[in-house]
Amino acid sequence: MKSKITRKISLIICLLLLCCNISYGQEQPGKKTEAESHLQAGIKLQEQGKFRDAEVEFKKSVEIDPSYVEGHIYLANIHFLISQQEIVSAVDILEHVLTIDPDNALAYHQLGLIYYSQGYFDDTLDFFYAATKFDPNNPQFHFDLGMAYGKTNKVELAITELNTAYELAPKEHRILGELGLAYISTGNYNKALQTYQQAVSLAPDIPKYHGYLGFCYMSNNKPEQAMLEYQKAIKLDPNAPNYYNDLGFIYEKQGKYKYALEQYLKASDLSKNEISYLRNIAIIYEKLKDYPKSEETYLKILKLFPKSSVDYDSLGYLYYTQNRFEEAIAQIKKAIELNPDVAEYYIDLGGALSQADKIDEAMKVFQKAIELKPDAPLAYNLMAKCYWKLSRRKDGLQYFKKAAELTRDSSIYLIDYSEALFYSEKPREAEEILLKVLGRENNNISAWCLLYNIYRFQERTEEAEQVKKHVKELGFDLDRVEKGGEKINLMPKEK
Repeated sequence: MKSKITRKISLIICLLLLCCNISYGQEQPGKKTEAESHLQAGIKLQEQGKFRDAEVEFKKSVEIDPSYVEGHIYLANIHFLISQQEIVSAVDILEHVLTIDPDNALAYHQLGLIYYSQGYFDDTLDFFYAATKFDPNNPQFHFDLGMAYGKTNKVELAITELNTAYELAPKEHRILGELGLAYISTGNYNKALQTYQQAVSLAPDIPKYHGYLGFCYMSNNKPEQAMLEYQKAIKLDPNAPNYYNDLGFIYEKQGKYKYALEQYLKASDLSKNEISYLRNIAIIYEKLKDYPKSEETYLKILKLFPKSSVDYDSLGYLYYTQNRFEEAIAQIKKAIELNPDVAEYYIDLGGALSQADKIDEAMKVFQKAIELKPDAPLAYNLMAKCYWKLSRRKDGLQYFKKAAELTRDSSIYLIDYSEALFYSEKPREAEEILLKVLGRENNNISAWCLLYNIYRFQERTEEAEQVKKHVKELGFDLDRVEKGGEKINLMPKEK
């Protein structure tokens, strides 16, 4: 195939010819008629899939009348259809067409299609743009230009061209299908929703439009409508696993884990070795507290994908939640061996080590997590709990503080820090933090309970009773709160 530079030069020559308005002589009526006859014969053969026979007819067409542009374009197209090896010939023919007819939109479009097929999307833009310039009312040209813009991450320009194509061909649902995807890629789910509603109205029997519409409804927090669309998609295409998987995701978000499991299992049955479906099954079994089935599924994944570090880590965390700390340590170490640069793996390993009373090892691991990801608050939080367990409260307090600073809007780390301040005999500072938390999350029971303990410790009886009354209104009985005793939990929070 010619170099891209040579092709660019050819394009420039064509444009220069356009500017100079160079003509190539007069057509001869007899030859034109004969050339058209061979062209039509070639078109019929091409429609029948007889590409080589069609090629012969197209060649006769241009041999009879070398200035016959349509013959050259069909000849180029047949070269492209016959074999990738004949793309060079197709390019040569189309460039020759442009020397004959420099404003031939179809030739530019055909060149664009060839470049598109080869992955030269930036060059494709030049040709498709020229096609729309010379034939601005052709919806296919605008559609293909929009697709090329999408391939070069120029999404807003893609949306503009696709909208233009739709204005020119408002009955063409395929344009809406691609336009909806462009809106989704920008996060504009409202526009995507409207677009797929139009697509469904034009082509109600195409399952993927219902699937995308379901996704848009879900993204707009309308799960019931989303479920209806996924069910329609499944009815139209019962063998598409992704629709079952997406429907399962909606059930999972609603806490309907048994229904979610049913859908995930259907998806996996249709695509047995799809790792994402198997992971969803493992996770949902864990949420259903069916730990043996969850473990079995993770082991199946690892048998199929023995180098999947994330699944070793997930299996380790599953063991961790069951207090099987040594098994958790072994699995998470395998994850680290496969991928030693993931901070989260070290955090999980450190959590398992600390629960196995291997505090020194845990602290080294947490330090490694901090080195890999210095803005990870959980690593600091868990390091602080290790220091606390070693009765090194001053050091622990600094790490609690750092975790809180990294996530000023997270109540988890703020409450842990305030609890540490309280047990470090700094109740006023602890109270100040808790009041900020409760200013945002008035129903946070953990914060209210700690505040209650602070007031009791300071013998601020009236304020403690007010807190107790408020918490009771929230449905929690503070009489069950133990008096005294440090309650800092060394267990890492759920992932």
